[in-house]
Amino acid sequence: MSRRLSPSPMPVIFITAAWLSQEPEQRALWMLRVAEMAILILLSWATVKLALRVRSRSRLKESGIDLVDTMDGLKFEHYIKLLLERKGFYGVKLTERFDLGVDVIATKDNVTWGIQVKRYSGMVRANAVRQAVTALNYYKCDRAMVISNSFYSKPAKQLAASNGCLLSTLNYPECQSS
Repeated sequence: MSRRLSPSPMPVIFITAAWLSQEPEQRALWMLRVAEMAILILLSWATVKLALRVRSRSRLKESGIDLVDTMDGLKFEHYIKLLLERKGFYGVKLTERFDLGVDVIATKDNVTWGIQVKRYSGMVRANAVRQAVTALNYYKCDRAMVISNSFYSKPAKQLAASNGCLLSTLNYPECQSS
């Protein structure tokens, strides 16, 4: 039977005693060094955070995603087509101009995806999922996916989950699952 030891207050007492026994000039010098270390730690943290933010923005600029808001629907579909090809999809093709719920058809790992593409400034609703899922048989696709530059409503997420539809949000040079 082991007995749990509580932390001893002795180290704190010794440090406090050592602190109080120092001359005021020594205490001031010690406080200055502690403050310098704290500032260095904060500056290092801020530098790393800034470097990560700059890198992320650079990646976005290189990807052309900053132009997404200026694209019309068809240009956005072509943009998604290129991204999918970069991600290893093959046989990537756009459907007819007035599609029946699937904008892009692409294959990866022997799975043919029917993809609904939405360039929205607001929330993507369940109708986008409904369109992709109901068009699967017509386009002879195995799975449904919705790719958007925006976020999804709760009903869209629920409908997608219950139908095996993948929701992707475009926020880096590649599509990230959401």
